[in-house]
This record gives sequence, structure tokens and C-alpha cells, in this order.
Amino acid sequence: MFQLYKDLKIAYYAIALSVVIPLAAYGGWEEKVGPIVWALIIPFIIAIAVEIIAIKRFNALNKIREVNCNIAEYRSELEKLRINCKNAKTLYTVNMNLIAALLDSGRSAEALNLLQAINPKFFGKGAMGVYNRGVYLNNFAYAYIRLGDLESAERVLLDMKQCIDDPKIKNLAKEKNLLFDLYTMKKILIQIEKGNLEGAEQILLMMMEKAKSNIGQVNTSYNLAKVYLQKGNAEQAKRYIDFVMKYGGDTVYKSEISKMI
Repeated sequence: MFQLYKDLKIAYYAIALSVVIPLAAYGGWEEKVGPIVWALIIPFIIAIAVEIIAIKRFNALNKIREVNCNIAEYRSELEKLRINCKNAKTLYTVNMNLIAALLDSGRSAEALNLLQAINPKFFGKGAMGVYNRGVYLNNFAYAYIRLGDLESAERVLLDMKQCIDDPKIKNLAKEKNLLFDLYTMKKILIQIEKGNLEGAEQILLMMMEKAKSNIGQVNTSYNLAKVYLQKGNAEQAKRYIDFVMKYGGDTVYKSEISKMI
């Protein structure tokens, strides 16, 4: 998110020096350089201020999705940020979060279209580039799962596994473990969709313990309820159905699970 701020500082110094050095060489620079430099930097100062405000708004948005599960509000605010965003790398970050919101609200086809429009160059290089690509592929796989295209989801997960196994990411333990958990979750979701429930309950319960946000717990509870219902365990299913109904906000998980009751 701070990419625009960094870019603007570099641009400012380059432009300011290109003006100051020639004027200093010919003398009288004190009288000449002041108005020129201020005319050059004022637009940059304004742009930096706008970006900093956007960063603060973006950070505040996380609570709307992760804690309150108000996906429509979250998506609406992200759309506003997209309109005002002029920096390509910042726009990539906004789009990745918008994709998650679209998936949480059941608009998987739109999420898939937005994923296909993402430019891979914004993943970056090195270890973090591998991690960012892995997160991107995770969202891709989830979109396919939600759309019922399990074959495509499995194909994407093969690429995601390569990110997890990439030597570049071995020193990023936290990020590698997160990718592995996301990968495991998508593999289990595919098996649930296929009706293969062996081991699903145990893994989902483990994921429930690891989930640090309400949205993560709601998602996992939704899938646990599906597993227990398919097993004919209505009593256990009700526990997780009640959780989703209480904390699910306006997510697709709440709307879908209400039809299971």
C-alpha cells in the first residue's frame, strides 16, 4: 500500500534535483528554485496525502470483513478505493481483497473474471513473490470449487503445491504454513464436494482452531455443518449451523446454510 508513497518520493527527488542543479550552476538559484520546486511538489504532496488516507481506510476495512462479516459494505468500500486508486501495485492489493469479498458473497464468476485480469508481475520477486502467487492460486482454486469445476480447481492446486515446495519460500515459515493450510483446506473442500468425507471432519476441526478471524471460523463452520449433515449427525451439524447463523453476517455461507435447516 505504501508503493505510491515510495514512487512519489523518488519522482519528487528526481524532478527537484533536475531543477536545482542547473540553476545552482548558473547562480541565483535561491530566487529561482523556490517557486518552481513548490509548483512541482504540491501535486505530489496532495497525491501522497490521498494515498495515506486510502491506506488508513483500507486497514479499517479489515474489521468489516474479518470481524463483522459485512461483506456488502466491505465490497462497496473496496470499489470506492478502486475508483480513486492511481497506483498499479496498490490497485493489485485492492483487487485481491475484492476477490475475497466476491467469493464470500457468492459471486464466484465475478471473482474468477477479476482473477484472470490480474497481472502476475505484481506478485513481486523472490520469496514474497512465490507467496503472493500461492495466495492468488488459492483464490483461483476456491472460485472453481464454488462454481463446481473441480477438475480446474485440482489443476490449479497442482501449481499452488509448487509454490509451497519452492525453495525460495523455505525461510518464510509463517507464510509457507499459511499456504499449506489454504492448500489443505481446498483439497478437503474438493473431497467434500465429491462426497468423500474420510478425514474431512478432523482436518476441518483443526482448521477451526487455527482460524483467527470470524470470517475464517464462519467459513469452516459452514463446511463442518455440511460434513455432519452428510454423515447424518444433525446434532453436531446444528452446533455449526447456529454459529454461522449468529456470526455469518451477510455472507453466502449464512444464506446457503439457512437452506439446510
